[in-house]
Amino acid sequence: MGAGRTELAVTIFGKDKVLGGKAFLDGKDVTGLSTREVLKTGINYVPEDRRLNGLFGISDVAANTTSALVPGKSLGRIFLNRKAEQLITRKYVEDFHIKITGQDQIAGSLSGGNQQKIVIGRSLSTNPKLVILDEPTRGIDAAARGDVYAIIHELKKQGVAVMLISSDMEEIVELSDRAVVVFQGRLRGELGRHEITQASLMAASFGVTEGKQVEA
Repeated sequence: MGAGRTELAVTIFGKDKVLGGKAFLDGKDVTGLSTREVLKTGINYVPEDRRLNGLFGISDVAANTTSALVPGKSLGRIFLNRKAEQLITRKYVEDFHIKITGQDQIAGSLSGGNQQKIVIGRSLSTNPKLVILDEPTRGIDAAARGDVYAIIHELKKQGVAVMLISSDMEEIVELSDRAVVVFQGRLRGELGRHEITQASLMAASFGVTEGKQVEA
């Protein structure tokens, strides 16, 4: 929580220049890699602003859901495999209960919650080891929020690591096994599962925490 959390995520994802520190996945140093290289290591990212950075609003549902796989062997390296595109899209539409009139519906015409689930589905289509979710429930209704929570719980069951960035303390308490606090752009403390409460998060957000310190 706190200033700098989104900057940390986009830097890990290769969108910003690294100013300091190291990032590792499965013991491999992924610091300073390009976004394409980061994707190959098994990391994907769902941005905070889905309309600005996450969704192709004038493209259809199928194109949005599978765009992370183009070009590639899943959808064809030269010509698009429409059947594969439809199968992959159907999987996420059904698994995430996305309400659409058809796969050719323009993504920008969907509700905020359904748009968000498409963006999450696209990130998961690359079978990541780690998915970074930046404010995944901002601007969506209660029903869609519950669906996103269910997706996160299922990812954890499948062994996918989830880096959740959220300003909603109730969300952090419900979903997190570990909370790392960012204060004034630096990592200030770490809270274990049984230490995560709204009170401890509020204190940590202002730099007052009894959680163990982590190296910035």
